[in-house]
Amino acid sequence: MLGLDLGEKRVGVAIAEPPAYVAVPLTTLDATPWRGFITQLSAIVNERGVKTIVAGLPLHADGREGEAARMVRGMAEKIVVRLKIRLVFQDERYSSSEAERVLIATGKRSSQRKAKRDVLAAVFILEAYLRRIGEGA
Repeated sequence: MLGLDLGEKRVGVAIAEPPAYVAVPLTTLDATPWRGFITQLSAIVNERGVKTIVAGLPLHADGREGEAARMVRGMAEKIVVRLKIRLVFQDERYSSSEAERVLIATGKRSSQRKAKRDVLAAVFILEAYLRRIGEGA
């Protein structure tokens, strides 16, 4: 499984592989140009034998979808059409802020945090999904 923190500029990528299915950071991809992004994502999917992509869905605090969620849904739809892969959404409220909090606690400077925030958010998204399916939800 791949966890994706989809953004307009960058996409954080985490992976969980059998038998343990523990989410670990993989990489950060540039979201543009689209052709380069989808080529790199396709290579990861094929090399790792990925069967499912878990995309974080940025909801408002009250659970409503806004502009960011619509952007993610549009991007995810293009990924599914291009890669022909199963894609599920996972509520990602607070994943980026939690990633930022963890990185601040490690003493990273702002420029260092920016480079790591997206991939760490992808880990949190994938972990949340793994917990959800583990609980039978």
